[in-house]
Amino acid sequence: MPKTRSVQISVIIPARNASSTIACTLSSLDHDKALIREILLVNDGSQDDTAAVARKAADLHGLPLAVIDVGFSNPGAARNAGLDRALGDRLFFLDADDEVIPGGIKLLTDALEASPTAGLAVGASIHRGQAAHKLKLPGTYGSDSALNAERYLLNEIRSITVGSALVTAEAAVGVRFPESINLDEDTIYWAAILSRCLVTTITQPVLAYNLDEARMSRRFVSNPQGVFGGISVELDKLRTLGITEEVLQKRKSFISMRIVRHLTRQRRFREASEMMRVSRIYGGGGLQDLKALQYNLRIWRGYAAGIFGFGKAGKAGNASPLSRANDEKLSDEFPGLVAGGSTNASRRHGNGSSE
Repeated sequence: MPKTRSVQISVIIPARNASSTIACTLSSLDHDKALIREILLVNDGSQDDTAAVARKAADLHGLPLAVIDVGFSNPGAARNAGLDRALGDRLFFLDADDEVIPGGIKLLTDALEASPTAGLAVGASIHRGQAAHKLKLPGTYGSDSALNAERYLLNEIRSITVGSALVTAEAAVGVRFPESINLDEDTIYWAAILSRCLVTTITQPVLAYNLDEARMSRRFVSNPQGVFGGISVELDKLRTLGITEEVLQKRKSFISMRIVRHLTRQRRFREASEMMRVSRIYGGGGLQDLKALQYNLRIWRGYAAGIFGFGKAGKAGNASPLSRANDEKLSDEFPGLVAGGSTNASRRHGNGSSE
């Protein structure tokens, strides 16, 4: 085990109406508090007692908490407010309803110490969904940072879950989260980070992530055209980092397909058909073309069901035996973080790509 030098980590947590989860999130940092210089809780227009609950939890565990009150109603802007105040030489972003696995920050710190040329360390995470829990391993990165960024946008590298990565302040200088969107802002941030530094990874889980599928779906379909347009504008800004037009076009096609997926699940087939036309404009290729075929079939089947009166909306089933076995294995290895941990993800403030 490499010897850890003295480091100072700034933990940045955007929070909006997170009083039901923030105490559990903060308590999960207790095991690693010797490495933490400051915890910057960006209280983004909360209408509940998020700040008071957070201060009480911090006092209980002796955590160096500072509350920053803002009114952006935007996860990217809230994180940027934390970045503007951060004094640590390492940055750790965490959502207000997730939990760090005890020792997770230490594992990421050790990984950076063992790879002095790397500016980013990424670990595995446990994704706790309503139907099943999954262990998500980090992607595989090469020695070409520009290529890593492009492969990340093309989904050839698994998305980085907020709370599973530790970045050096040096690598993050000048990089900010987009503030005009509420989805995929973290993807664009990580792509910018990847374009300028090397990455080291570990396979041990460092985060328990609460995935609220229903809320994620609502965010995609509340304003499909607006969501797509906003993300497209932010993606275009990555040209300044040397990301090619071809990669950006394929990413836009992928985003449109994600929107189609959620629209078809809600049987909004006309809107899904319109978004499929957008996807064809930008093109995809390979597996994405196969998905496009599948979605087109779903759309036309939905149209037929409406016209001829057959077909029923799909029903959510029970978790498969394989999923249940996976849950049991994760529960044995990380008791309390899988079955017994906080599963209320209704307060999530951000993270649009870890679906």
